[in-house]
Amino acid sequence: MLLTDSRVDPDLQDVYCLIDALHPNLTLLAPSSEELQQGKFTLTCLGYKGFPSDWQLRWNVNSSSKVNWEEERGPVLPLDDVHYSWSSFLTVDEENWKKISSVTCRAVRGSLAPVSVTLKINLKSIILSLCSGLLYTIEYNIS
Repeated sequence: MLLTDSRVDPDLQDVYCLIDALHPNLTLLAPSSEELQQGKFTLTCLGYKGFPSDWQLRWNVNSSSKVNWEEERGPVLPLDDVHYSWSSFLTVDEENWKKISSVTCRAVRGSLAPVSVTLKINLKSIILSLCSGLLYTIEYNIS
């Protein structure tokens, strides 16, 4: 989503646009099959091509009981003169992974509507749900 402010320069009589905000695209990466076999589960959320640089990535974990996790944020990186990228990592152990029903990564900035991507989890499969409504199923044998 691109929010713009069109203005006319009275001296030049030209219309120009100021970009106020550009929602980042989000990608949520599930744990690798190697991680699943080792009992360590790291989800990676990547935000890219957003503007300005003050977007934040936030995690929401849904479960039937309390879940403990570690969160790490990567640096904000410029992609070009206008766009930025962000990264965030959520890590849980196997005991906590089994309690999680879904994990959502949201890109938030002030009062703007957030952009989100959700991973739905059960013991046999992981389903990635994007805000566009597409679903991807990745089958893993987790037991």
